[in-house]
Amino acid sequence: LDFMIYSDYVLSSERKFVLFTPEMLADTLNVYGLYADDVTNASDHVPLVSDFRVIEPDMTSLYDIQHTTDPGPENTYPSLLAGQSVFTPGVVTAVGYGGQDNNFFISSPEGGFWEGIYVYYADESPAVGDMIELHGEVYEYYGMTEIKNASGSILSSGNPMPEPIVVNTGDLINSADAEAYEGCLVKVENVIVTQDPNANNEWYVDDGSGACQVDDGMFSYPAVVGDQFNFIIGMIDYSWSQYGINPRDIDDLQTYSVDDPVQDFTQYDSYPNPFSDQTVLCYTTKKFLNDPQLSIYNTLGQKITTVPGNEDKAGNIHTYSFTWNGTDHSGTQVPNGMYFFSINNSNSSDYGRLILLK
Repeated sequence: LDFMIYSDYVLSSERKFVLFTPEMLADTLNVYGLYADDVTNASDHVPLVSDFRVIEPDMTSLYDIQHTTDPGPENTYPSLLAGQSVFTPGVVTAVGYGGQDNNFFISSPEGGFWEGIYVYYADESPAVGDMIELHGEVYEYYGMTEIKNASGSILSSGNPMPEPIVVNTGDLINSADAEAYEGCLVKVENVIVTQDPNANNEWYVDDGSGACQVDDGMFSYPAVVGDQFNFIIGMIDYSWSQYGINPRDIDDLQTYSVDDPVQDFTQYDSYPNPFSDQTVLCYTTKKFLNDPQLSIYNTLGQKITTVPGNEDKAGNIHTYSFTWNGTDHSGTQVPNGMYFFSINNSNSSDYGRLILLK
C-alpha cells in the first residue's frame, strides 16, 4: 500500500481519489492522455492523489504574549503563555543583541505598550525592517519574556518600524510601570548622565523623574557623569533585576550641545576588552583628525604611552584604528588593571576605559 502522511494541524486534504486507469471510461482516458493499462504497467501500486490546503496556524499577538496584570512570585510579571508554543508575526526593530545576529527584537507594526518581545536563538538572522513570522516557545529568562529557539520565515523587507514610545526615565525602574515596555522600542528625552559606566558598561540617566539604566546589549557608548542628551532611543530588556535601555547604534543617541546640536561623534569600539595581548580600538567620525594619536593613561592620570592611528576613509566617514599591546612608551609591559584612553583632536568626551588582564 502507498500512504500520504500529513499533519491535519497545518494541512487539510481536500479533493482526493485513487487513480486506477483500468476502470476509467475511454472518453475520460482520452481527455487526460491516459491508457487503460497505464497504472498496471507502471507499478503494482496505484497512485493516491489529493489536493492539500495549507491551514493558517492560529496566530498569537505580541500583546497577548506580553500582557499581564499578575506580578508573579518574583514580581517580574511573567507571561501567561510561558512554556507554550506560539505562532506570532512582527516587524524586526533591532538585531544583534548580545553579539548574535539571530538574537533580535520584534514589534507589532503599530507599536505601543506590551507590543514588543525579544527573540533568542532563532533559525533566521533577519534585518531591521523585515516582517517575520515566528514559531517558538514563550520562555521566562530570569524575568525577561522571550521567544526561544524560534523557526521563522521572512515575509517582506524594508517595512517601516513603529515610532519609539516616549517615556520618563522614572517609568523604567519599577516592574509595575516598566513591564509594559519590555521588548519595546522607547525614547527618553532631555536626560543627564548620573553614573559612569560600571564594569558591565551599564550607566544611568535621569530626566528628573528618577534614574534608569542604559545598557550595551547592542552598542556601547563611553558616557561620563554630567553628559546631557537630547534623547536616547533603545530596546528595553530586563537583566539582573533591572530594566535597561539598549541603544542599537550611535544614531539612537543625540548629545546636547549649545553651539552645535548635531553630534559629530559616530562610534568607537575596542576589541577585545578586557584583553591580554593586544586590543584594537576603532574610532569612527565625520571629522578629519590630523596625525591621529591615542593617549593611554593609568588610574593616577599619568600618560604612559601614545599610539599612532591608521585612517580608513569611506565617503565623508573616517575610521581610525589604534592597536595597543599593553606596553608603555619604553616598550615595558604595564601591570594588569584599568587604563584610560583619549583621542587627540576629537571631542573632549571621546575617551574610555581599557582593562588589561594577563
